[in-house]
Amino acid sequence: MELKTKDLVLRPIRLGDEEQIHEYAGDKDITMMFWLPNDTFEETCDFVRRCDEDWKKPFDQIEDFEFVITLDGKIIGGCDCDLSHSEDHTYATLGWIINKNYRGRGFASQAGAALIDFAFNNLKIERILAQCDCKNAASFGVMKKIGMRCIDDKGTRTYPKTGITSGEYTCQITRTEWSLIIRPEKAEDFYNTELMTMRSFWNKYFPGCVEHNMLRVIRASADYLPQISRVAELDGKIVGAAFYTRAWIVGEDGVRNEVAMLGPLAVEPTLEGNNIGGKLICETIRLAKETGLAGIILCGEPGYYPKFGFKLMQDFGITDADGNCYDAYLCYPLSDEFTTYKGHFEESPDFEKIEDPVALEKISKEFPAYRKVKVQEGFMQIFNQHLGLVESVNGEIFNVRYWELVIPCRLAEGLKQPPAAGSDVQFIWNHKGGESEITKVVKNTLDDE
Repeated sequence: MELKTKDLVLRPIRLGDEEQIHEYAGDKDITMMFWLPNDTFEETCDFVRRCDEDWKKPFDQIEDFEFVITLDGKIIGGCDCDLSHSEDHTYATLGWIINKNYRGRGFASQAGAALIDFAFNNLKIERILAQCDCKNAASFGVMKKIGMRCIDDKGTRTYPKTGITSGEYTCQITRTEWSLIIRPEKAEDFYNTELMTMRSFWNKYFPGCVEHNMLRVIRASADYLPQISRVAELDGKIVGAAFYTRAWIVGEDGVRNEVAMLGPLAVEPTLEGNNIGGKLICETIRLAKETGLAGIILCGEPGYYPKFGFKLMQDFGITDADGNCYDAYLCYPLSDEFTTYKGHFEESPDFEKIEDPVALEKISKEFPAYRKVKVQEGFMQIFNQHLGLVESVNGEIFNVRYWELVIPCRLAEGLKQPPAAGSDVQFIWNHKGGESEITKVVKNTLDDE
């Protein structure tokens, strides 16, 4: 078995590799690897012997796939894909090391990407983890470069050889993230993009939604920016979308400075937690920079967008037309010029058509009739949580129906009123593998109408 990249070949470790492996495994300058450096050449020989024996097992019985990284036949490092930390083998952990004489040339990134491809194509896993010392900026940079994202920056590690404890970063990539295609929307995508967007926003801010109609308004508008708008495709299905239109920052002197407005950003709700929105944001920011736009503005969830670099508009002297400065008003400067823009923002005048009742009535007949939920008067604003329906109760586990998924949940601490089967609830969906929690039992007031 060989994994090939632009410059490298990764192959299984075998007997005879000991001396070249010890060149880096025995390097006394190593300070941020769990089990390295090896104190003796014999330690390296024992390691090679174990790896060689592992590779002789049937493929489905191997738990740790150890490779050497070769450049023109020379071993310059090692890497592994380890299933042993996952009892049910649903995730793998990656690791890599490059001989110090070959660092800084992108070889770790090539090897890491090849390992991810190997793991998702050959192993029945859904996610991959990698960890590094919080002071290891080079390794953390490799993780980000190969598409991984940090899911825990507050971990700790204790090195077994020295007893030293340090901070630890944990990064992850899911099968969905690895397989995702970000591309321009095509005409044949329109209905599926609208349906996905409808599902993404359904009952988020008020019963039903208007964002699927918003896409039609945007596409028909002269202010649409298709050159930086994108959809996300997974296994032939549209699972995300980011749309942009022209907007303006209008100064007191009436001067209108053009910027881009992001919205809507939609993700298929059953695939939340796979960084689809994040990938769309990062790619469209890159495209916006290339087009020379001064900045991006949006009205969105204040707990989400800042992680991608968005800042409060009020910090730049920008308000809405009424002079309001809400936390949902965010911006992303793309040039120094943006910092000179002061005043209020104006979105495309075509946005006035989004809530047109005639258009909404017409479009509603083209899509499935989903259940509407109303839990309070006015804007519901359920940020970072979801509405679901308890389908069944099994002891302390409440199985919550969320679209086509059934998510096992426990009651949040302090919640005194346990829901019964058939109850509407508000819940936090833990996408990282931990327990999800019901935070509130709610009443759908539309059931009484």
